[in-house]
Amino acid sequence: MTLKPNFQMNKFYTPHLDEFRNGIVYHIDDTSQTFILTDFNINEDVKLKFLDVEDILSLGFILYGETYDTKVFHKPLESTKSTSIIELVFMKIGDTPVISIAVEDEQYLASCICKNKFELEFILNRLRL
Repeated sequence: MTLKPNFQMNKFYTPHLDEFRNGIVYHIDDTSQTFILTDFNINEDVKLKFLDVEDILSLGFILYGETYDTKVFHKPLESTKSTSIIELVFMKIGDTPVISIAVEDEQYLASCICKNKFELEFILNRLRL
């Protein structure tokens, strides 16, 4: 029996302390509230939302294609005069989001575990995308 991957599995996870940065959005157990971290007063009830399709779309990517276990997104590369496209491949291994990023007609620039939207924004900024 083959199980179809579920992109809606566990939505939140307990982060490691080094994942927190000022401005990151987090949740508290047993509440529907969202908070923005402004200091580092963190306890075990704090949860971060796993990276999901909505997060990627909110960063300007467009769903380009998908298979049962992978979603491919495209976004025009704004930093050059060319018409290159950023391609982001998104999949989950268990509950863990994994991404690969490439610029059209080039090698992959990054392939890594990317647990949340904040990490994805950081990676895109570091790659100057």
